[in-house]
Amino acid sequence: MKNPLFIPSKFLILGALTVFMLSACGKPLESPESVISNAKQAIVDVSSGHLKATADAKAKNGTDDLLFKGGLEFTFDKEDANEEDQKIDLHVMLSGDLKAGGKELNGDVDVNFVTVDNEYYVKLNKLYSSDDSLTSVQPFIDLYIGKWLRIAEDFIPENIRGLQDEDEAAKLKREQLKELFVETKLFNVVKEYGIEKLDGQKVYHYGLTVNMEGFKDYMAKAAIIDGRELTLQEIEEAVKALTYIKQAEVYIDVDDYYVLKSVFRFSGEALNAADSNLEVVIDIEGSDFNESVTVKAPEGAEDFNPLNLIMGLGGLPTLPVDEEGLEITEGDEDLETETVVQPDELTEEEAAVTDDETVEE
Repeated sequence: MKNPLFIPSKFLILGALTVFMLSACGKPLESPESVISNAKQAIVDVSSGHLKATADAKAKNGTDDLLFKGGLEFTFDKEDANEEDQKIDLHVMLSGDLKAGGKELNGDVDVNFVTVDNEYYVKLNKLYSSDDSLTSVQPFIDLYIGKWLRIAEDFIPENIRGLQDEDEAAKLKREQLKELFVETKLFNVVKEYGIEKLDGQKVYHYGLTVNMEGFKDYMAKAAIIDGRELTLQEIEEAVKALTYIKQAEVYIDVDDYYVLKSVFRFSGEALNAADSNLEVVIDIEGSDFNESVTVKAPEGAEDFNPLNLIMGLGGLPTLPVDEEGLEITEGDEDLETETVVQPDELTEEEAAVTDDETVEE
């Protein structure tokens, strides 16, 4: 005789398994489309955080070769919902090696940018190129290596300065672009890896492909919001680079929907050339979203006018000045000068002689 509790027990086990599969520590599983939509909304709502990105590229075209590595660390803090008074700390590192036409060129760039309280700072840590054209200006560049410089406001592009002081029309455009970004289907989920752990956090892991029609629609509508109208050819050119993306993966936090990691792989198949090849991998990681981050103005920054570097003025020695503050040019120090003695400095005898000479005249 069968145990009367056997059948109910089977249903209880199946029910428990169902509940387990439909939950992630108490959070019901969502459709990929819903997760992606929530992730895009989380992106536009982020006011602070830290991003770290790396890029590795290899390209070959016949006998020409290119190797490129890039790194970026980006900390940002927008003090209010209107994105005014933004604080930004950006560190960029680039290096590359090019072999072309029987020649080899290589170079390195390492630079920091900071924006605090509408002030802009830059620090050049390294700038090197094997190209001879850099040799002539290298002495002027070396004067600024490792120094924090405050950039004169006149040399900050207007579109960048405008981010700190938007008018109502610009704010409206930005909100419309955010809404368009969230609503437009830009990616297709082609693979669901399930819920995984990334640095101790539970994440949805998806494989994606670019939705080209979605991007074209986004470009066209974004241009209209900006007061322009793009032709079909212009739209095709704008999204052409997206055809290089052959694989993309994204890791989304199951609780807050923050994109904690994304990986994009570009393939040279889009070059359509038998003797050409391109491979690029871009890895982006995010953390500390909407948490307190620290971005401070660098101490001891020097005021800097880019014209000093362009014109080579930064490397010129400072000319001496005379008592009146006029510059003494080369050769002036060899000129004989006549000292004029003021009358109140004359002795009584010298004054008497001077008076006699005056009478005789």
